Order: sequence, then C-alpha cells, then structure tokens
Amino acid sequence: MKRALTIAGGIIILAAIFLSEKGYNIVVPVSQNGDILPVLKQKSGDTINVFSQFDFTKDDWVAYIVIPSSDFVDLNSQIPHRTCLKTTDRNLMQKMKREWRFKITQGDVATVESVFYLLKNGKTVFRSGIVLDAHNQVLQNSVYGEMMPVDKNAMINTCREFRNVYWPVVVF
Repeated sequence: MKRALTIAGGIIILAAIFLSEKGYNIVVPVSQNGDILPVLKQKSGDTINVFSQFDFTKDDWVAYIVIPSSDFVDLNSQIPHRTCLKTTDRNLMQKMKREWRFKITQGDVATVESVFYLLKNGKTVFRSGIVLDAHNQVLQNSVYGEMMPVDKNAMINTCREFRNVYWPVVVF
C-alpha cells in the first residue's frame, strides 16, 4: 500500500511539472480583500482610470493574470499561452496606471473567464475579468460592468510584459 501511494504521488508530481512546462498551472486565489478604495460614481460613457488611487511606489505590489486554457484559442498572439502570468515590476504597474484608461459601457461580456488580480501587501485590492483576445480587449467587473480601453493597444502592450509562472501550483 505504501509503495502504491509513493508511486501515485510521484506520478501526480511529474504530471504537475509536465503540465506546468506546457503552460498549465493550478491557480488558487485565496488572499483576503485588502483596503479596496471607494468606487467613484460613474455612468455609461465616462472615461476612468481604475488604478488612479493606487500608489505603486510604496508597499509590496503584485499583479496576476489567470487565463483558462479555453481562452487560448482567441488569445492575442503577443500574450503567452500560460495559465498564470505575473508581474512585480513597479514600472510596469506605473505604466498601467498611466495608460489603462477605459470607457464605461455598463454592458456585459457573457463569457469573460480570464481574471486580473492586483494585490497590495498580499491582499487583493482589485479584481476584474479580463479579455485579451486578438481583436477585443476588455475589463469587466461587478462595479463598472464592461470597460473598453480608450487605447486598444495599451492593455496588450502591458500584459505581454508579464512573466510566465512556472510553479505547478500558484497560491496568492
């Protein structure tokens, strides 16, 4: 029995490593919500900067993009086909703060499966669905609904700089 469990454990570990090398991770977002800043009242057609109230020069910041394999089919070719992408680069986050401006449509993209997480000191301060398709980029969350980027290249240009995560299991 002990030998069977050892063999099964070894197979599971090898499978996890193999899948991780192929771009698949198991992602477990368990972080608590941190000090999420108050939402400014907006209406359809308004242009907003969702990161304007964040100071990326202080504290410990990390951003993740979690992409299910079902989104790989239409994923923009500049974005790595990985389940989990990550950045801790403060300059990249400052670039997001400057360039990610969105027009609120208050629409709804029914099939948003990929998720963008922003963590400050290990706690989630921003979470949104994200679409990074070849012809369509969108952020969508329960506060603003669908948000279309003002600059259609800004999201792709930033997200392509996120780094691949190679750990088989990613917990944040």
